[in-house]
Amino acid sequence: MLSAFYAALARSEVVVWQQGLSVTSKMTYPAMIDDFNDGTDPNGWGGMKTTSVNGAGAVITAVYDAANAYGGTGYCLKLDYNVPNASNYATMYMPLRPDWSGVDVTTYSYISFMAKGTGAEKSFKLQLVSSDNGNNAVYTLDYSTMTAAWQEIKIPFSVFTGVNMTKLSQINFIFEHDYFASRVYPYAGTVYLDNLTFKFN
Repeated sequence: MLSAFYAALARSEVVVWQQGLSVTSKMTYPAMIDDFNDGTDPNGWGGMKTTSVNGAGAVITAVYDAANAYGGTGYCLKLDYNVPNASNYATMYMPLRPDWSGVDVTTYSYISFMAKGTGAEKSFKLQLVSSDNGNNAVYTLDYSTMTAAWQEIKIPFSVFTGVNMTKLSQINFIFEHDYFASRVYPYAGTVYLDNLTFKFN
């Protein structure tokens, strides 16, 4: 009787292990895209960030910052931007792969990151792009008002309609003059980012 019980128990352990393997085997890459703690590129998935501006006078810089790191150790990413003129925008691109190809992230359901400003900054645009040219963007204000204190901004994949999450290639942080003008926000500011992550819930 006991031998039959232990045999059944052993079989159940194998099934549980197999089920666990089938789930985790989908997670080819770590959920953490970048915690910035090494103070250098590439990110945890191999991509190298870059920046660009549109229009005269627009500026954006991205540097690693130890003084403001979330949790007090390592680094965070500091973005200084200025979009002083109509139609200006400035973008930081965070590709997921070194060749900007798409990655299947359907195992996850949210994008999450820690963010803070200096006090005047309230929002910016977050855009997701898939390698088949699908793209969509939301404003972080719809999910959390940024302040001078660290807080999590967590956005569900479901709002990025038109983006193919089996081929996600870019996460873009965009600062737009016209949006700031409509909200009466300053055109220049500083945003700190940390723990850029994909999450299950």
